Amino acid sequence: MTKQYSKTGKDALSISLVALAVIFSLGTAQKSEAAVPADLVNQAIQAKHAQWKAKENWVSKLSQDQIKRMLGVTEMKSTDAEFIAPRRKSLLNETVDWRNQSGMNFVSPILNQGNCGSCVSFATVATLETQVNITAGIPGLNPAFSTQALFACGGGACEFGWMPQLAAKFLQTNGVPDEACAPYTMGSTGETVACSSICKDADSRTTKVVSYSHPSTGTQDIDGVKAALKHGPLITTLMVYQDFLTYSSGVYQHVTGGALGGHAVSIVGFDDTTRSWIIRNSWGSEWGEGGFAHISWDDTSGISNNTWGLTVPDQQGYVTIQNPHGRVFLAGKTNFQVESTFAQTEKVDVQIVRPSDSGASDAVKTISCTESKCSLGLDTATLKDGYYQAVATASYNGGKQSRSEFEQFYVFNGAAKLSLTSSPKGVDLSKPLTDRIEFNLASSTGTEVPLSSIIFHVQDEKGQEAFSRSTDMVLSNLTMGWRTNAVPDGRYQIWFTGRLTLPTGESVVETPKIWVTTKNSSLQR
Repeated sequence: MTKQYSKTGKDALSISLVALAVIFSLGTAQKSEAAVPADLVNQAIQAKHAQWKAKENWVSKLSQDQIKRMLGVTEMKSTDAEFIAPRRKSLLNETVDWRNQSGMNFVSPILNQGNCGSCVSFATVATLETQVNITAGIPGLNPAFSTQALFACGGGACEFGWMPQLAAKFLQTNGVPDEACAPYTMGSTGETVACSSICKDADSRTTKVVSYSHPSTGTQDIDGVKAALKHGPLITTLMVYQDFLTYSSGVYQHVTGGALGGHAVSIVGFDDTTRSWIIRNSWGSEWGEGGFAHISWDDTSGISNNTWGLTVPDQQGYVTIQNPHGRVFLAGKTNFQVESTFAQTEKVDVQIVRPSDSGASDAVKTISCTESKCSLGLDTATLKDGYYQAVATASYNGGKQSRSEFEQFYVFNGAAKLSLTSSPKGVDLSKPLTDRIEFNLASSTGTEVPLSSIIFHVQDEKGQEAFSRSTDMVLSNLTMGWRTNAVPDGRYQIWFTGRLTLPTGESVVETPKIWVTTKNSSLQR
């Protein structure tokens, strides 16, 4: 039996959705963690007078096999020898940070690649989205492009990753569709999807870059990279060392631990004062400084030695759906916020479409306004519960038209009939638990709409939370892996909570609480 109850929107608990790959992963169990323990890293930082802090986080708890699976830059070259371009003398202390240019944030939101070596795709899409915002001069434009489509169609694979050069070239020759065309699921399943799984009208929803550049190619050229960053972000690669996994704040510089593998990130700025690059990672907002980090120009990781910049086409204007934006759940009456920046906008139509299993999309409703910026009301009760996409089309300047990116959302107005079950895979929970164990999870809301999130809880004998992780990319069937040495040896209650969070309130379902004992003290950590 599962327990189900409801809360109003005001009383609903605020859940931090973090690190979906930690608990929803399919990697092989390992006894050794990839990271050097944070206390030892902090000792090394102090001994070497480095300017950063380490602390444990969800990434530092991963095994070596699990973290190597996330370091998806193939053929990453050693940094034992590197070429260095001479610096030009400058008395200026400059800072470029695209998160705060004249008080405006042009950087798109932090994401989590999960249990898949798709870092190249995430770094490339992050760079593209931010560059589109910069070129448009609209910080809130925030297009969302499909990391899954870019990765799957470009030739990447969760098992071995990809290369930035190939990703940049693919953006120029083929482009990438919007996120709604191929929502990212590989981080939850750990399995590469087929390119054929993307939406059937992907060609008409694809964005291409005009060109891509190489501000640095196998050479540490700080001035060249700085000059390029003044125009927009850059894709780069770096060698990840064990201590990097525990980065918390400050200016990272490698102090201890061995090399784990190549990784791709987006550089979004630099700071002359601290002599560092500002990077955006794809390990969620729990890692680092809310998902970002400063890395020293003098670091041995090879950061910025190879970079790629993207040039996006200038446009006369843009059409955007500012709300709903991202993967959201709707109920009752809602407002669609739309805007056209085209001169002489005559009308904006928002078409609601319902994608089918075949990949086709059927239009179910159109709402319109005759202003360039408007709020369009929609009673979602006039739609069947399920998955939808919305696209806005602006008519301007005597008949010309331009279309927005597709936004995706779920509608749920029925009675919540939530179910959530968990079963251990090949392990007896009544016996002491060691290493990594797995659970099969099955969930439903009674319709095709999935749960908004699933949370895994570990509570000690005093009733205090010892460990929890969650995912907001819920599939009807998932495998959850838990490394039991993430908590000290002892006796704990474990259970899962599923949530369906709507503007009208929240429904919750829980699995039974089970007492388990962890015993890892005799194992290598």
